[in-house]
Amino acid sequence: SAAGTFTIPPRVAALSPDAKWLYLAGYFWSFKFLVDGFHGVVRVPVGAGPDAKPEIFAGTMSDRTPSSNPGRFSYASSVACDAQGRVYVADYMNDRVQIFSPEGAVLKTLATPKPAHVEVDPRSGEICVFSWTIRNDVLDQVAAKQSSGPNKFSIPATVTTYGPFDQPDKRAAQPLPLDNYTGQVGHYDFDGRGGHQYRVAMDFWANPPTLWVSPDGAAELRLFTLKDGQWTVKRDFKKDVVKSGVTTRLLPYRRWRLYANPANGNLLLAEGLPAD
Repeated sequence: SAAGTFTIPPRVAALSPDAKWLYLAGYFWSFKFLVDGFHGVVRVPVGAGPDAKPEIFAGTMSDRTPSSNPGRFSYASSVACDAQGRVYVADYMNDRVQIFSPEGAVLKTLATPKPAHVEVDPRSGEICVFSWTIRNDVLDQVAAKQSSGPNKFSIPATVTTYGPFDQPDKRAAQPLPLDNYTGQVGHYDFDGRGGHQYRVAMDFWANPPTLWVSPDGAAELRLFTLKDGQWTVKRDFKKDVVKSGVTTRLLPYRRWRLYANPANGNLLLAEGLPAD
């Protein structure tokens, strides 16, 4: 890049059920106007050591090769495994989840809009697909054609449940409770409300299953359960933080720093506020 060299880590990892492979996806970056990602999934053998090099499992590790062909991707945003070792890849701009065998063969394609994250219930095999805005070059081009101005094109935040691999029929869909989410797309989207900073995880082992959501902020982790088809707050860690007296406001450039005092074990939180 003309802006320099950057390390681009994966944002999602999935462990094969036999614990032999770790699959990695979600190689996205967002540096103001430099917004894009890779179109591939890699994997590394578990226990191979720190020098093990990841191998390409599917797609390509380039930002210039989006494709709608089977086994290829237009932004591989997430990856998951089921109990049989099949690999599920969220193919963001192609509006689908592709399902692979452990050997890399395409087994099935599930049509679903803008899959930002995918998870599979290890017991029932049900597929949960989470959708929200992830900025990328192709999406910006689509938004520019369909918008009447900046930030007029938006993607709703949803979670959709499908049946297991043998019969992946659509079973339910609900709005995804993301704080401060707008879903808007445009080159002026610098307010920290869309895209990469959101994290979700389903605890399928809890009774009832619990959705963990981390919106835009370090102190806003919330837990939800479904009640009468609606997400109900089970626990709000932000309220816990407020009670503790720690700030919940977003600092400029997320400038928090943690320090541990080796003498007494105290943990210190430094807030990097600007000079004014």
